[in-house]
Amino acid sequence: MRDRFRLSMGTIHGGRIPTRLRRPVVDQIFVVGDAAGQCYGLTAEGIRPTIRLGRLCGELIQRCLDGAISREDALREYERRVYEHRRGFQIMRALQKMFPYIPLSLIDRIAALFAEK
Repeated sequence: MRDRFRLSMGTIHGGRIPTRLRRPVVDQIFVVGDAAGQCYGLTAEGIRPTIRLGRLCGELIQRCLDGAISREDALREYERRVYEHRRGFQIMRALQKMFPYIPLSLIDRIAALFAEK
């Protein structure tokens, strides 16, 4: 494909995947996605929680703009709702830390439970 589109290799770089849930409100600003650590530790999945929590954030901002709630109430509600998911993020992070110590034979059996038949 590189030859076909005349592409050249650039510098390979990467970064850490933010897997620790961070504060969803900082200095009266809504924080969503990677900036808020809204990524599941075990799977490194961040799209689903970011879409769900980003949508919530957008809905609260819209309610604020419509005059239905105050900015402070929107920030407080967003923070409360994000923290409702805290336990799930913590469990996934704990599993991520344990994963290297699980015997491969057990991982194979667990994976087989979820495999298509």
